[in-house]
Amino acid sequence: MVYGRWAAWKKFPGRSEGASPPLLEIEDICNNCTNPEMSAKGKGLLYQRKRFEFIFGMFMMHPILNLILKVSSVLQSPKLNLLLAIDNDVRSLTLNLKSMRNENIFEQAVALCKKHGIIVPDVIRRKVSTQIDNKSKSQFFLKNKLDEMKISVYYELLDDLLSAMDSRFNQETLSLIEAIASLLHMEIKPEMIDVLAKFSNTSSTDLKTEINLLKHLPKSDKPNGTSSEWHSL
Repeated sequence: MVYGRWAAWKKFPGRSEGASPPLLEIEDICNNCTNPEMSAKGKGLLYQRKRFEFIFGMFMMHPILNLILKVSSVLQSPKLNLLLAIDNDVRSLTLNLKSMRNENIFEQAVALCKKHGIIVPDVIRRKVSTQIDNKSKSQFFLKNKLDEMKISVYYELLDDLLSAMDSRFNQETLSLIEAIASLLHMEIKPEMIDVLAKFSNTSSTDLKTEINLLKHLPKSDKPNGTSSEWHSL
């Protein structure tokens, strides 16, 4: 769903110069289509694309998905360099996500809505029933739509993404990646042997013996560098 809406956003009127007017095309389909199912889907798509929430979501997701796509492509490369990928791409993604807190996407979304006559809704103040919460009088409401979208949507999404990054690339994972990269260089340090031994459920002594055997292999059979490929010398 996200990918489909993101793709649709790329053709939104006014997003780029010379873009075709897809809203008019959808309206034409809705008015002239004889297939009830297709007409209903067209009206649903038209309704969604004329909502502030849809436009804000596209402004929000477009840079995030671009960043994730870039890092994902690097991590899936057959010539992946483990250390460079972590140092340059993964850490860069984390820093970029943190810096996005200062982006003015709300103002951009509002400007586009005004350009196309799309209403920016007010904050809906739904009060909790006293039968559910007898202290509902103390319920907090955000003052405006900007605060609501930033705090309830945008910041929450960024926090979830950063939390997932910290969980996936924690210190234990980074130490393991560094140990594997050192192993490929055949320059592994004692503390790295302990990391690999713990990961592979092997004794440090046995692992050290295996590494020493690898060091005495012919050069053509040894891994070279930190890439995921094995290179012949």
